[in-house]
Amino acid sequence: MTWSEPVAVAYNGPASRCYDPCLWMDMLGRLWFIWSIMPEHAVYASLCNNPDADILNWSKPFIIGKDVMMNKPTFLSTGELMFPIAVWDRNVQAVKGCVSEGEERLPFVYRSTDCGTTFERLGGPKVEKRSFDEHMILELSDGRLMMFIRTLYGIGKSYSYDGGRTWTDAEASGYVGPSTRFHIRRLSSGRILLIYHDSTSKRSNLAAYLSEDEGETWKWKLLLDERDNVSYPDAVEAKNGYIYIIYDRERGAFCKGLEELYHNAREILMAKITEEDIIAGKIVSKDSRLKQIVSKLGVYLGPMINPYSEKLLLSTDEYVKQVMDLPANEKMIDSILEDFGRCSLTLDWDTIQNLNAKIEYALNLDKKTSRKELEKTIREILFIFKKGEEANPVDLFPKMIAYINNNLCVDLSLDEMAQALHLSKFYMCHLFKEKAKITIMSYRNARRIQLAKKQLATTELSITDIALSLGYTDAAYFSKLFMQYEGMTPTQYRKTSRKINNMDEGGLS
Repeated sequence: MTWSEPVAVAYNGPASRCYDPCLWMDMLGRLWFIWSIMPEHAVYASLCNNPDADILNWSKPFIIGKDVMMNKPTFLSTGELMFPIAVWDRNVQAVKGCVSEGEERLPFVYRSTDCGTTFERLGGPKVEKRSFDEHMILELSDGRLMMFIRTLYGIGKSYSYDGGRTWTDAEASGYVGPSTRFHIRRLSSGRILLIYHDSTSKRSNLAAYLSEDEGETWKWKLLLDERDNVSYPDAVEAKNGYIYIIYDRERGAFCKGLEELYHNAREILMAKITEEDIIAGKIVSKDSRLKQIVSKLGVYLGPMINPYSEKLLLSTDEYVKQVMDLPANEKMIDSILEDFGRCSLTLDWDTIQNLNAKIEYALNLDKKTSRKELEKTIREILFIFKKGEEANPVDLFPKMIAYINNNLCVDLSLDEMAQALHLSKFYMCHLFKEKAKITIMSYRNARRIQLAKKQLATTELSITDIALSLGYTDAAYFSKLFMQYEGMTPTQYRKTSRKINNMDEGGLS
C-alpha cells in the first residue's frame, strides 16, 4: 500500500497554531477537513464535495464552534450532525498559559440540522478527573445518546435523553486504563467498535473490541499492537466491510533534543481488519493486515541549525543572552550548573578551584551596576566548563551521602568536602539539592540531630559533650539548632524521652 504526499494544509498565519486535524466523510459523500486553531480557541472546517476527483476543490474555511475538537462527528438517525467540541478545564492546557475565556467548561455537543450550514451549541456533562476530553458521541438503539470521555482514570461515559441538550454526570465506563484517546463507532452491522488499550496504565496493547448489546459488554477482542507508546486511534469502515484503523507509535512529542528524538520510532501505522478478525481474536480475513507503516520520520533536514533550542548546541553568545535574562545571579549560576556542571567532573583540581573562584565572583556582582563585568565572568565560566568532557554524574549522589555519613561528626566545610570528592563546590551543592531537595548542610544537621536524640534518650552525656561529639564546637548553637528541628530544647527532649521510656517499661501507673 502506498500513500500520496499531503493534498491539503490548514494554515492561519505565523501567529496561529492549527492542530488536532480530523477527516470525516458525511452521509452526502462530502469530505470534511476539520481542525482547531490557537490562540483563537476555535474549530474550523473546509469541505470537499467531490473527494474522488483528480483535483480536489475545498470550500472556504468556516467556523463550527469553540474550543477544541479532535474526534469524528456523529450522524444521527434524525439527520442531525453532532460535533464533539470541548472547552477544556482550566488546568488542562495544550500551551501553558493559553486558556480560553468563559465559565462553562465542558465536553460540549454542537448540532447542525442543515447538513453543516449552521451550528448550535447544546449541552455537555460534568466530568470528574478531566483530562483532554477528546470525547465521542454514539446514538443508541433506544434513542439515547452516549458520550465517551477521556479522563485521568481511563474512559468516562454520560447519557443524554433529550438529543444532547442535557447530560447525566459522567461516570466510570468500566474501562480503567491510560489517559489517552480512544475511538468508538457503530458499524454497518449494528455492532459497536471500540479501540482502546488492553492495559491499566500504559499506552500499550492497543486492541479492537466489539459489542452487540449497545456497549454493555464487549465479547470480542483483537490485539492490534502490543508495543509500548502506541496511541491515538481513529477508524473508518469501508463499503466492503473492512475497517481501517490509524494510530501512532513513539511520536517523540516531549523530547528535548534531536538525539533523544531519533531513539523514537515516530511512525503512523495502519491496521486493516474485519469484524470476523475481531470475533476470532486473530487475523482470519484474506486481506487483513496489522502494523502497516504509513509514515515514518527520518533525520531532520530542515533549515534550523538547532530546532529544539538545545542549550548545549547554542553558540556562546546565544547561551549568554539566555542566561543574562534570568532574574538573579543565583538563578543564572544554577542554570549553568544544570547545563554544564557535569563537564566539571573531568577537570583537574587547579582548574576546578579557578572555576569556583569565578562562580563566587559572579554571585557577588551587582547585575544592575556591573552587567558587563558579570557577562564577561559568565563567558569565562563557560570557557572553563567547556574544557572538560561531559561525564555521567549517576554515582555522585550516593558517594556524597556516604561521605557525609562517614564524616558526620567532623566539622568539615563545603570546600573540604568538595576537595575530598574532587568536585566543584558549587556543582556538588547543586547536584545534592537537585536530588535530595535540601542542602548538604541541612542534611548533615538533620542526621546529627537524629544522633543527638538517641544520645539524649539513652546516655547521661552533657549537652556540651553531645554537641562536641557531633562536630559542633558551640553548645549554644547546637541547642538553638535542636530547637529549630524539634521544637524543644535538648534538655526538654531528654526529659520527655525518659518519661516515654519509663511508660514503656511500666514505670508509671
